[in-house]
Amino acid sequence: VDMYLATPKTPTKKGVVVFIDVYGWEMPNTRYMVDMIADNGYAAILPDAFLGEEPWNPAWDRSKFPEWYKTKDANKIHPVVDKAVGYLQQECGVEQLGCVGFCWGG
Repeated sequence: VDMYLATPKTPTKKGVVVFIDVYGWEMPNTRYMVDMIADNGYAAILPDAFLGEEPWNPAWDRSKFPEWYKTKDANKIHPVVDKAVGYLQQECGVEQLGCVGFCWGG
């Protein structure tokens, strides 16, 4: 699972898993939110919940969105979450954990 990680300047035991919106884990706006969370003292991780599948592109025909959306089953995210949480715990020493989601990830 690909992930984007941002950590605070000082070590912390607090972490946040950030869930993506429909535009995917590589969108600069979403990564900026992860960076802001880290700037506020948390280890923050943004996993690719779409597992490499193409996120929604705002340039696409909006009428195709329902068809695209059907391929993104939020109930299949558990292994992705497990990997993100495990990384925060094992590699970053996180003991207290929260999550936040935007759009599809909310």
